[in-house]
Parts: sequence; C-alpha cells; structure tokens
Amino acid sequence: MKSKEEERGAEGSRKIRDLQSSLKKRNRTAENDPARPLCHFIPPAGWINDPNGTIWHGGYYHLFYQHNPHDDVWGTIHWGHGRSRNLVDWEYLPTALIPDGATGETSCFSGCCAVTPAGIPAILYTSVARDPGETPWDQRLLFSDDDLIEWRKGAGHPVLDLRTHGGPEIEGDWRDPYLFSAEGKHFLLLGARLTKEKGGDSVVLLYESADDHFLHWEYKSILIRRPRYEIEFFECPNLIQFRNRWLLLTSTYRTVEYYAGDFDAERGSFSPVSHGELDGGVELYATNTALSPDGRTILFAWMRGFNERNGWCGQMVFPRELSLDEKGTPRQKPAAEIAELRKNHVSLERQTITEERIYPPEGVSDSPLEVQGHFTLGNSAILEIGLSREPEEKPAFTIRFDGRFLDVGGTRTYYAAGDPVLTFDIHIIVDRGIIEVFLDGGRKVVSRGLWGEGPGRCVSLRTLNGTAALESMELWTLREGQRKFAPDSV
Repeated sequence: MKSKEEERGAEGSRKIRDLQSSLKKRNRTAENDPARPLCHFIPPAGWINDPNGTIWHGGYYHLFYQHNPHDDVWGTIHWGHGRSRNLVDWEYLPTALIPDGATGETSCFSGCCAVTPAGIPAILYTSVARDPGETPWDQRLLFSDDDLIEWRKGAGHPVLDLRTHGGPEIEGDWRDPYLFSAEGKHFLLLGARLTKEKGGDSVVLLYESADDHFLHWEYKSILIRRPRYEIEFFECPNLIQFRNRWLLLTSTYRTVEYYAGDFDAERGSFSPVSHGELDGGVELYATNTALSPDGRTILFAWMRGFNERNGWCGQMVFPRELSLDEKGTPRQKPAAEIAELRKNHVSLERQTITEERIYPPEGVSDSPLEVQGHFTLGNSAILEIGLSREPEEKPAFTIRFDGRFLDVGGTRTYYAAGDPVLTFDIHIIVDRGIIEVFLDGGRKVVSRGLWGEGPGRCVSLRTLNGTAALESMELWTLREGQRKFAPDSV
C-alpha cells in the first residue's frame, strides 16, 4: 500500500504529463500567431514572466520561468522549464513545479537553482498559500537528480517561514529567494517590506546557510533599504561578483535598477559606489544570471507588456553577456552565440551620411535582423536609423542618437554627461515583438516591445542637422531558433 506521500508524488507526475500534453496541443495555435518572436525564448503556450533558476548544468543552460500553462494571462503560477546547449535553440521540458494543493499552495513564485557542495541540484522558491492568514509566504526547498527534471522535497521543506526566520518584522511580500556564495559561505537574498513599526521601508534581507545542504538559514542583515515612497518593493534581487566588485540587480515595479559596490561576507554588508538603471526601456524586467562554462555571466530577463489572447504572452530578451567596467557601470552585449543564427550578410563600407536617406542593399530585409555599426557624428548632427516594411519606404520606427540622448522609438534616455560622445558603435537585434539596442559597447541599452509584427526590418540611415561618417556596418538576417518539445522519455 502506497503512503500518502507516494500517492501525492504519483498524482503530481500525472498532472505534469497532462500539462505537457495540453501544452503540445495549444502550441500549434500559439506558433501560428504572426507576432510570435522567432529567435527569442518564449513559452510553448500560456503566460510567461520572471526567469528563475538559470544555471549551466550537465551540458545545458537551464531556464526555469514563471508560467501559467492554462491561459495567456497571469494566474496560477507554475515553473516552466527549458534547456539549451547554445542559448539559441531550446527544448521544452516538462513543467518543473506545480502548486501543491495538498499543502494549501496556490502558486510557486520566483526563486533560484543552485548545486549544493555535495553536488545535489536544489531549487529554492517562494510558496504562496491559499489562505494567507498570518504567514502568506514561505520559502521551500526541492532537490533533483542531475537531469533537473523531477523535483522532490527537502527534509526541511519549507526551510524559512515568517514565524521563525529570525529577522525583522515583515508586512506584505517576502519573496524571490536568490542564492549565492562568497568566501566559502552560502547566502540567500529575499525582497521584503518592513512593518510600519519598523519604518515601513522596502528592503533586501540577507540570510546565511548554517549547513551545506541549504536546509537551515540564519538571518544576517538588511543588505539594502529604501523608503517605500522611493522604491515600492525590491523584486527578484540578484547579487553577482565581478572580480573585486559586486553588482546588485533589483526590479522595482518600474524598471531594473543596479547598485555596484563592495560586499563584506563577514559583516553581511553591501556598500554601493554607483547606481542606475540597467535598461533604458520600461518593458525589460526580472533578471537572473547563469555562469557559462567559459566564465561569462549570462543575463536573462523578461520582456513584459505583450498582447494577451493570442495563445501565449511574454518572452525573454536575447541572452546577454553582462560585465562591470572600472567605473561600476554594467555593460551588456548579445551573447556570442547569436553568431549561430546568422544567415544572409551585407556590409557597408565607409561613407558620409547626410539628410538624404541611405538604403543598404536588398537581401537583409527579412525577420529577424541583426545590425552592427560604427559611426562618427559631425557637430550638432543626429544619426537616425530607420526600420520600414518595404525598401525605400518612410520608416515606421526610428532610432536616433545625438551624442547625448538615445531615442528608441520614442523612448528617450540620457547617455552622456559633459562632452557628447561623437564616435560610437551600435548593435541592434530586431525580432517580431522586440527590438534591443546596445550603444557604445553596451554601456547604454534600451529594449522596446514592438507590438504585432512590428514596423518591418528594412534598414535606412540618414542624419538630421549635419553629417556623420559611417565607418562600417554589418547586417545579417537571423534564422529562426529551434523550439521543440523534449521526447516523452525525458
């Protein structure tokens, strides 16, 4: 006779199989949507938001993500699961986490995936209760085998709750665990909001592991705090080390903000030296990172704001290589693996750009598209890169830069203080539903949603108020990234 635990496990496995079967059927409808991106990660069907538990393990990049598999609107949140060997071709794996109704759980909110010192893959996530009462949130731990397919409860499940977490009194949300290591110690971040009696500030709390299995955690400190009128909440906190500096990323309901500074593992303190926005757009949100086999920090993030009722909703930005310069400014560029998508290629040699529009040769007007250019602005000149549906058609979408301000389809963001930047490079990815613009070595990045099929992929160049020198330009069409379901035997 099976125990209750075994019966619940069998029921969970059946639900996962049924979900995978349902997603395969609904994927046919979603894939027929002409606005569905071709080289960005998207769910097979349904709603997607935060990337979770991004990790390189067992020869694959694993991307878990917040997923409503039943509808293309936010709802009962599961953890979807995809994997890739090259960041461009993805395999849809069975749903990783399903809310455990037997324990009153209604959603599996954001979290992380890490490997214990003993080599066991672990997921830490925020569990949301059906009847919140006094403890609406707790942090739960699951373990898996090396394939990261099936997840089982840890002995201390849940491993943190509000009654016993040992930290300050919390009011409202307490969620989105992020695990990292420093100086041989293991730490956990959680976004929270203090009670009014404790000041009501939005905070990131720091906990330290008391064992090598992530089962027991001790409250350490408040890593960072801001008045609620400045920051409503610190969602999805990430803390990443770059040599002797650390980068804290937080999603603040508005944008993703960064703090670069020094982390003291012994004291549990963080001292920022610079602060800003990671992306100049408002749709990029909820970051997570993975360390590649060759040591690069790969950034994942959600693009929000897509139209619902098309069988799917939401996507990830193209994976990015994230670094930190000597001034504490994040730098981003598309992951080098984008080269595996390149097809047709056109290059433009050095020439002068004037107010008369230049059109590159035909052959690169397909979707998706990648553009890399190097330019020098004349005095008072504004460079304009246009996108249109047909060659020599007036652009429906423009990118403009005057040496100080970058304007991407009307989203205008400040770049240079003091003297304008006159010599610069620009890197652009255009897909159905999204454009990503990387300026001056990725020191300024703007991601924008392109609703529907977008404005087209025919490129043109001109200046406003003067001339500019086109030093060089490379254009490629990009093949469609593969997205397929894993075999049923997985």
